[in-house]
Amino acid sequence: MKQIFRNKMVLITGASSGIGRSMARRMAMEGANLILVARRKELLEKVAEEVAGVQDSFCTSTTIIPMDLTEEGAPEKLYEALLRTKVDVLINAAGFGQLRASFDLPLAKEMEMLKLNCEVLHKLTRLFLKPMMQRNEGLILNVASSAGLLPGGPYLAGYYATKAYVASYSRGLNAELKASGSRVRVKILCPGPVNTDFTKVAGGSEWGKGMTPDRCAKIAIDGVKTFRQTIIPGFGVKAGIFATRFLPKCTTTWIVGRYQKGKIQE
Repeated sequence: MKQIFRNKMVLITGASSGIGRSMARRMAMEGANLILVARRKELLEKVAEEVAGVQDSFCTSTTIIPMDLTEEGAPEKLYEALLRTKVDVLINAAGFGQLRASFDLPLAKEMEMLKLNCEVLHKLTRLFLKPMMQRNEGLILNVASSAGLLPGGPYLAGYYATKAYVASYSRGLNAELKASGSRVRVKILCPGPVNTDFTKVAGGSEWGKGMTPDRCAKIAIDGVKTFRQTIIPGFGVKAGIFATRFLPKCTTTWIVGRYQKGKIQE
């Protein structure tokens, strides 16, 4: 596909691991200049080294910004730090889940998850959207999940709800932009299981085989070059989401609950 991101400035949150890290590598191959944001400086430095070593990379600059986006005022501080930078693409990839029954989780941890997955994403989207609208060009890719397209997810109830928020908000905002005549677009990535540290961080064990994050990132970047607004990597995941349309919501929720409960480490 055509390289439309060459020399574009791409800001990626959650860039130190998982899908965010693979997005950085893929965007480097596309020729984009990168701004990578995550909490841990040493991991960001490793990603910057990887990006510099990507074969056939046309990336000319990589900037790392170590920052905990859940700290008070962090999204605003990030935006202010980049006021003089023309951010062409924002990829909101930062997020995490907590695998347990909601009532068994520390409330503070759940609130941190809600803040990062929803509030921080919403703020960054709104902040960087304004200059994009003024220029009448730009792209925001919000990383949701196939979880956000399902009626509910027992044992990851809060996480599923946050991703439903991301999917709904992104779709609505994109429709508003279209109606206003703006050329700025907001798209969502809704992958199924991906082989990252997500489940380990969530407090569970992997169960089944998922897509590699590099494969997911390639499909995502190829997808945003098309007219598609919702990008669902993998035929199996697409088929599964489609099939749930014909099942009662309680049945789908029960199936999801059995799957997620099987990953809990006691």
